[in-house]
Amino acid sequence: MNRKIMKKINRHVSVISVQWLKSLMPNEEEATKITAENYRQYLKQSSFYFKDNQIFNSSFTEKWTRRKLKKLFRRNPSKPIDSYNYNDLV
Repeated sequence: MNRKIMKKINRHVSVISVQWLKSLMPNEEEATKITAENYRQYLKQSSFYFKDNQIFNSSFTEKWTRRKLKKLFRRNPSKPIDSYNYNDLV
């Protein structure tokens, strides 16, 4: 994939992760605590899990989000990467 496109995708991963984490919080007070600088402490530590002797990518980790954005971009290259949100990934 093009280097410029990958830079855009990598920058947008944090935006989507913050959106997703804020949607999980029970009230608005806790959701305001999550920012682009500290969202990693709320995510899972391991990005993989094992099942039936196979390794799978855990959902809504940075790697999973990046892979989903790449797939969406390949399907529709005319749509800007910044327009995707966490609802598009599910």
